[in-house]
Amino acid sequence: MVDSGVNHNFIREDVVQDIGLQLETMKTTFKYANLGVEKDIFTTKEILLKLGDCSGSATFTIVPMDDFEVFLG
Repeated sequence: MVDSGVNHNFIREDVVQDIGLQLETMKTTFKYANLGVEKDIFTTKEILLKLGDCSGSATFTIVPMDDFEVFLG
């Protein structure tokens, strides 16, 4: 999903593991509204993205999501 009103990118943990991205730990926690728990936040290292003729780099925050594998903001 692409949402131009969001300024963060999100990805599911199973996708990160499937494609072998390297993770970094952020020094904060995140409260998941749908889970009611706080967890340490992990992000990917900066990776190169290519969508059609456009390319750029981005980092992703790893979060549990039910409906999407990747959320581009």
